[in-house]
Amino acid sequence: MDLITYKMPDRTQKKRKEAFSALASLQKQEQQLKNQLHAFEYRVNPNPIAVKALQDVLASTQEAIQTLEKELNPEQDDEEAIRLIHQIETIKGVGKSTAKIFVTLFGNFQHFKNAKAFARFIGLSPTEFTSGTSVRGRSSISPGPGGGPRPAGGPHSLRREAQKTCA
Repeated sequence: MDLITYKMPDRTQKKRKEAFSALASLQKQEQQLKNQLHAFEYRVNPNPIAVKALQDVLASTQEAIQTLEKELNPEQDDEEAIRLIHQIETIKGVGKSTAKIFVTLFGNFQHFKNAKAFARFIGLSPTEFTSGTSVRGRSSISPGPGGGPRPAGGPHSLRREAQKTCA
């Protein structure tokens, strides 16, 4: 088995990962603020100062989100990232934002031996779980990413599409 030496991400890749992490946090905060404002709408006499404060924080959060989203867009001179995004977009069911996230998180996919390894890493490759050898019950496969359901079309169709893209 050949070991692949780890290559530190370049400065641009590092900046994108940090921006993505901050963006995810801010998007969560934005939704919380929206929920709080929505709850205030149903109160009898809401405190107008509290409502104004939440609206101001929400506006500031939305502005920061827009700034980070611009940071995640690859510059025009980053031809490799743009090429990878266009390649990944050719996979059925993968849009521009998902492709950008993949490129942000995984760079040029150099750490994956092949498309099957990538599909396993993100949880799209089915894995059978069995326990013991004596009593055989109903076997199950691993859940989708985040414990949710698997994507429509199954993992094999996505893996096939990823292999076409990587080839």
